Amino acid sequence: MNCEQEIQKLEKANRILQKKLERAAIDRIQLEETNKKKESLLKKVINELQESQTQLKQRTLELEQTLINLQTMQDKMSVLGGLVADVAHEINNPVGFIMGNITPAIEYIHDLLYLIKLYQQYYPEPTKEIKKTN
Repeated sequence: MNCEQEIQKLEKANRILQKKLERAAIDRIQLEETNKKKESLLKKVINELQESQTQLKQRTLELEQTLINLQTMQDKMSVLGGLVADVAHEINNPVGFIMGNITPAIEYIHDLLYLIKLYQQYYPEPTKEIKKTN
């Protein structure tokens, strides 16, 4: 009996090991499926990251081009501002000259008109030369 008991123990141990082996096989299959899902998800994430990186590079190039355009425009605006300032200066100089001399010019014209009036009063008959200019 000792042998039969030993065989029964071994058979029982064998059944237990068989069940553990079956569970291990099921667990292995589940792990493989989980790994496949995770691998697929990881590939998807990697592809999305690569697409994002490509888009980011494209956006960076666009922004760099925009920056270059803005710098060029800023330079043009600076030159234009200088040009406008120069034009304003060139306009202000003659206008300032005219404004500064209007009052004396009016006084001179009044003086000339007064002199003409005096000449007409004291010399009512103009000379032949003056008559020619009429």
